[in-house]
Amino acid sequence: MADVLYSADGEIFQYDSVEDLMTTEDMDEYYVGYELYEAETYEFGTDWVNADYIIERIDELWYDVGGEGYSDFKPSEEAKQELEAFLQQWQEKHAVAPFVGVKNVLPYYITQEDLDRVSRYDET
Repeated sequence: MADVLYSADGEIFQYDSVEDLMTTEDMDEYYVGYELYEAETYEFGTDWVNADYIIERIDELWYDVGGEGYSDFKPSEEAKQELEAFLQQWQEKHAVAPFVGVKNVLPYYITQEDLDRVSRYDET
């Protein structure tokens, strides 16, 4: 994935270059100074859930099923560490996000050079 992505609306960043964005069907009109958006990308980690989340969820389920007397699920520290290691390993193998996040969104204004590159692109 690219280190920078571009967007026409500042919300959906899916284009690797200004040229790619300008040659889409969504971009039927553009000119020097037309505002687009540029953002840096970052990869998500693989820590979607952790042991605390699972333990809390089990505790909630115990309460829902067993009532107040069964709402104190507290595994040992060793068991918690074992679960944490398992979740980390499993997520690294099976839960790597196929998408990226964006940060530092800034306006990008189309330049004459951008227009020239796109017109050369259209001629081929």
